[in-house]
Amino acid sequence: MINDHIFNSSKEKVVKLINDRYVDDVNLGLQTRNCYKLTGDVCETLAQIFICVGSIISFSAGVWDYNYLSYIAGAFGVFSISFHRFSIYAHNESRERTDETNKILVAIGVEKIVDISSENNNGGI
Repeated sequence: MINDHIFNSSKEKVVKLINDRYVDDVNLGLQTRNCYKLTGDVCETLAQIFICVGSIISFSAGVWDYNYLSYIAGAFGVFSISFHRFSIYAHNESRERTDETNKILVAIGVEKIVDISSENNNGGI
């Protein structure tokens, strides 16, 4: 009888620890997916702005015959590509965090959350 009480008490403590860990993991998953989504959106916006600025500078370099403008336009193009690639990475990480969080939610019997990253993010500028 005493052994059963000790076993049940220990089991309750372990279940509480596991449930607390699930709550912490879900909170962290939700925070990181939002962070990655925001980072991806900002980088995607910066990529679009940089490609526009780079294009304008590129055309200006041809009109004004100023060699440094060509270099600057190229640099804007490289930054644009870099930001765009990082935005794809960040959106993929957001999607991955959503999947990980959904696995935990399914394990504890809670409904899945919706993926907040865009479905059609296939890398085209």
